[in-house]
Amino acid sequence: MGEVLVIVDTDAAVPTLVNRLRIDAFTADGTWYASNDFLRDTPSQWPTSFGAYSGNPDEGGTVTLRLRAYADGNLRDYLGERYQARPSGGPPSQLVPPPSPPSGHAPRLLAPDGSDITPATEPEPSLAIDELVEVDVSPNVVQSATVVLRGACFGTMADLASHQTCVDVENELVRVTPARLSSDLALPAKSHQGSFGANTPCTGAPRGAHVGGDGSPLYDEEVCVGGGTFVFGSYPGLSPERVVTVPPFLMDKYEVSVAHFRDAAARGLALSQTPIPNDAPIPTSATFSTQSDMPFCTYSSAHEGRESFPVNCIVWADARAFCKFEGGDLPSEVQWEWVASQAGRTVKTAYPWGGPDLESFPCTRGVFGRGYLNACTPGACLSLGLGPASVALADHVNGDRSVGFGVVDLGGNVAELLLDSYDDLDSRCWLEQPILATSCQDPADVFHSIRGAGWTHNSDSAVYDNRSYIPFDAIDTGTGFRCVRRATP
Repeated sequence: MGEVLVIVDTDAAVPTLVNRLRIDAFTADGTWYASNDFLRDTPSQWPTSFGAYSGNPDEGGTVTLRLRAYADGNLRDYLGERYQARPSGGPPSQLVPPPSPPSGHAPRLLAPDGSDITPATEPEPSLAIDELVEVDVSPNVVQSATVVLRGACFGTMADLASHQTCVDVENELVRVTPARLSSDLALPAKSHQGSFGANTPCTGAPRGAHVGGDGSPLYDEEVCVGGGTFVFGSYPGLSPERVVTVPPFLMDKYEVSVAHFRDAAARGLALSQTPIPNDAPIPTSATFSTQSDMPFCTYSSAHEGRESFPVNCIVWADARAFCKFEGGDLPSEVQWEWVASQAGRTVKTAYPWGGPDLESFPCTRGVFGRGYLNACTPGACLSLGLGPASVALADHVNGDRSVGFGVVDLGGNVAELLLDSYDDLDSRCWLEQPILATSCQDPADVFHSIRGAGWTHNSDSAVYDNRSYIPFDAIDTGTGFRCVRRATP
């Protein structure tokens, strides 16, 4: 009986992005006749191999294999083949509905006795490398075929109906052709894994700390954040998830302080309308009650003892103008989530400082739970103060500092304005984005994304996937920002 030894490798990181291989086999007429799913969760298990046989030893035959590499748990219910090309064109904010299941949820996998043994689940398309491979099995001959599942094909579905597949170019399908066969049955000595989206060290020169003309610290230092590839989003909160690559970049260690903003204004930063000055003291009584939040604005016409506080009460355009004045821009959602959840660690964590997803942490961890008593939820940490606080207050051991790079206050103090429009993650604006440097900027959307929690939130909002929005012309006392810059010229 003839056989082709199919040797499968991947260039994606194991086990971070890939730790399973799903194999489905089809006859030349398209009949689905076999399905297997293998755990391959250590780097030493790649390349892996399996045998593809001809059912007729005298005649041989052509076998079409569907190979899908994915990470454990990234599954959806199987309701039949639902091919969906990545969208292009149309209004960016337009939602892209999932394809309808075919009649009878076809195709189905049947056992020799006719019973239905179709797997209940299949890899989630946006998180899988999906490739069709055709092998010609010759009678009474043993040969090999080598396939490398490329990370560039994450999120590009193979099309069974048209017999087209992604091979090595993102969002590009080509006609399936017979695999090249060899008499060499040995597995390659070295795997390609990790060459796609490998962690990239940051070699840029971060800005150091400076002081203003009056000697006040500006809290303007940056950190150099290494790049890498990770799963952006969360299920079910931020869906659909997708694999993205983020290049290295420089990020402000602290949220932009009043002192830093005042210094930029003195150096020529032109503003349109904000931040709104507040020349009164910030309330300190937990029984404070008013119809306006303005007493919690931090910026002031002259020094009021809040130079180390984060700037709030600023519109998105002015925050971005500040970042551009300093040679950068507002962070994208991908950049922000990378630092808050994945950078510097082997697995994604719910909180910027790592730890268990349901960690119980004290009020001293960061600046949250400091809302006044007439708010919807009384603050849990009022004993430590009311309102926002110094951008460096949480910069300590067991504080609100991100793993690996020590970025402060991603979980609290003020939520942060970001570059992206607040379009749904299943909108064209997001689904059309490439793997590299993903960002959604919809000119028709008047809302911009906010990530993170602020002093008005309780600590359970400090998780990385706390995503909200703000109108382009609105201000908020619980919202500020930080900036990023390119790590290389």
